[in-house]
Amino acid sequence: MRVATIGSSHIAALKLAIREGLFRPDKLDVVFWGVPEQAFGTIGYINGCFQTSHRDFVLTVSEGQYDELPAQNFDAIIFHGVKLKVALYLRSLRKTTDDLRSYSHSCLQEGLQSLIEETPEFRLARSLRTDYNRRVLISPLALTSERSREFWGISIRNDELTLLNSHISEILSGIGVEYLAQPSDTVRDSKYTKHEFCANSVRLFGDLKLKHPENDNVHMNSLYGARILQEITTRLSVGA
Repeated sequence: MRVATIGSSHIAALKLAIREGLFRPDKLDVVFWGVPEQAFGTIGYINGCFQTSHRDFVLTVSEGQYDELPAQNFDAIIFHGVKLKVALYLRSLRKTTDDLRSYSHSCLQEGLQSLIEETPEFRLARSLRTDYNRRVLISPLALTSERSREFWGISIRNDELTLLNSHISEILSGIGVEYLAQPSDTVRDSKYTKHEFCANSVRLFGDLKLKHPENDNVHMNSLYGARILQEITTRLSVGA
């Protein structure tokens, strides 16, 4: 199965996982295509192709294969590293109640939908669905590393994170997109990513040889990349 994985700097973790042999794509032929995070808004979907003004960058990321990406060349399209801001949404909800289940289904759904619809990936996925009838997956930006202590003093239960993920899945299914939630074995206390999946992350440019600063808490490493690729393989094998 041939898949295209589209994203920004966060797809570096997946590329590195393959390069380091942590994931062997026996059943998955993966092409990566992406731009720097600040340039992601330049990507458009026109006449069946993903296009951007950063043609040299995407050509490098795709190992010289694509300066524009024809969707029909692939059995599935994956958007990875999508900023759904799940943890921030949880924190804002926590200000008014200690139990998210006290919110109505419509209240949670409407709040999440407004966040999701703000993402450029949602716009691209909706455009893609006008002429692409194969599988489309969205994989979110990982929760921040536990070393950030961003949510110190805020308790989040696993069933609450599960509840929000189920709402996200329902919203995305409305435009024919599957949601690939962050693997539970990479999550700490339902609000952080375990630090071992964040240490020694690398930048997308520089041939994956330039590391992020030690205090970077948002980019993941090749261990995390391997887990995501495993999850993608498992999901795509169902109903294939």
